[in-house]
Amino acid sequence: MVPVAVGQAVAVGGSQASPPNTLAAPPVASSSTPASPAGAPGRWYAVTVGRQIGVFQDWYGVVEDLVQGVPGWRCRAFSTYAAAQLHFNAQVLAGATRVHTDT
Repeated sequence: MVPVAVGQAVAVGGSQASPPNTLAAPPVASSSTPASPAGAPGRWYAVTVGRQIGVFQDWYGVVEDLVQGVPGWRCRAFSTYAAAQLHFNAQVLAGATRVHTDT
């Protein structure tokens, strides 16, 4: 499984090719997540279909804006960062993630 760290900038698409047998991870926003999220209390959200995808902590300040108005948006809440990250990574590996662009 390819871990995706909160705040990690990853190039997706474009002319950069991924090495064989690897998964190009989608970009993950970190505007509401602390530098060391594993021990941070609160709800965590794994957004797998939205304007931006990843693991986020703030529904009203971040997640709501990422999914509101997106057809078929997908988001799941977790009580721990680790559980949210595990779910997100599984969805990436299953090909069940999509970044929506307003077109």
